Amino acid sequence: MDNYLFVIYSCKKNIDKSKRLYDLLVDKLEQTKVYILYGDPELAEPHQIIDEKYIVLKVRDDYDHLADKTLALLQFVNTVFPMSKGLFKCDDDVFVN
Repeated sequence: MDNYLFVIYSCKKNIDKSKRLYDLLVDKLEQTKVYILYGDPELAEPHQIIDEKYIVLKVRDDYDHLADKTLALLQFVNTVFPMSKGLFKCDDDVFVN
């Protein structure tokens, strides 16, 4: 059972970078589901999960709207994963040691 969420903040144009980070982490975090997050303002719904790997939120996908993305993520987690014990977030440009 996944008790925690680990979300890699990314944008569609940097998705390859976030996929490499995802691949490093996905099998290493116990009781934690890892996702890549990006925005798509054209999305029909407020959010979508694709391939159990991507969280897509109906927000602009640029730096100027990062606060909107964070607020939408918190609303998403509260709605879709209300029993989650915690949420970890990192950017797609971190180096895993």
